[in-house]
Amino acid sequence: MMKYKEIRAGIEVEQGAGWLHRMVRAFRFLLGLMVVSVIVLYFYPSDQAQAALRGKIDVLKAERDTLQAERDAQLRRLEWIRTDVQYLEIAARDRLGLQKDGEFVLRFQSKPAASQK
Repeated sequence: MMKYKEIRAGIEVEQGAGWLHRMVRAFRFLLGLMVVSVIVLYFYPSDQAQAALRGKIDVLKAERDTLQAERDAQLRRLEWIRTDVQYLEIAARDRLGLQKDGEFVLRFQSKPAASQK
């Protein structure tokens, strides 16, 4: 019985087998590159999701600015209550619906936003 090395040694190696080996290696590389690309694209957030998040950020920033403006107005009002006696007097009379002798108070009410057209 002949050994494998002896049998293989008797057969001449084809000259075209080298290009086939190189092609297989190139296709393996391309397949690996495609697999990595698919994985990256699967886990990478889409443009639509990023645009939605940017829109949400803009809405939250606008809400933050509105709340900061309201806070600043409340702080100014609190400071006026603490320091300005005239403001305190006017605010108390307005809230209680009182007036000084000889004073006429005129009140204007705006229409609700739903009925204005």
